[in-house]
Amino acid sequence: MTESLRRSLAELSKRQALAAAGEFAASLSHEVRNGLTAVRVDLQRAEEKTAEGAPSRPLIARALENVKRLDGTVTGSLRVARSGRSPRRRLDLGPVVAAAAQNAESTFTEHGATLIPLTSSSTPAWVLGDAIALEQLLLNLLLNAAQAMEPGGRASVTVEIDGSDVRIVVTDTGGGISPEDLEHVLDPFFSTKTDGTGLGLPIARQITTAHGGSLKIESVPGDGTRVEVRLPLVAAPS
Repeated sequence: MTESLRRSLAELSKRQALAAAGEFAASLSHEVRNGLTAVRVDLQRAEEKTAEGAPSRPLIARALENVKRLDGTVTGSLRVARSGRSPRRRLDLGPVVAAAAQNAESTFTEHGATLIPLTSSSTPAWVLGDAIALEQLLLNLLLNAAQAMEPGGRASVTVEIDGSDVRIVVTDTGGGISPEDLEHVLDPFFSTKTDGTGLGLPIARQITTAHGGSLKIESVPGDGTRVEVRLPLVAAPS
């Protein structure tokens, strides 16, 4: 009985912490969105004044694309916070994963690691979902992979159709996760990094679950980590 009470109190405390974090995130999202608008306007002006073919032009374009992605993420978060729902449409998962890989590239470069180009089946992998949320899911997994590796490390992401599912697999050659930590990596706010939020993987699992899928993590200390996401396959649009 005592153990049951302890677990109940711990769960209640966790839910209250998550609720408080959610309220804070909603208010913070509003402020972040205002800041992103100012950054976007400045970047657009810089792009207009930069000559075609200039070395800085692609960097400005990439920064604008990241601002657009972040603004979409914040807007979607506010919409979900207000209504409790996110928009769903039929989409090919391949381009979504490719966009996440492109946005993660700078983090891999920063850590001296390599992201092997996306490999996917020639058949489009159609799912029913929110493109922005799914891109965030994959970006979280890729950023985790990049941050787990030393210079020279390699990671890969694959997309393939497996029966009635679409399977996305992210692997890395990082230091791996100990069995003790592996039990908690999906707990909100748990992190083995001193500057980690402990929210990347829990958010990834939440997005996966909201899309009717599953997320599985396998890791061997010293031998890297493998994360598999499965999402229900739907028929291609007619």
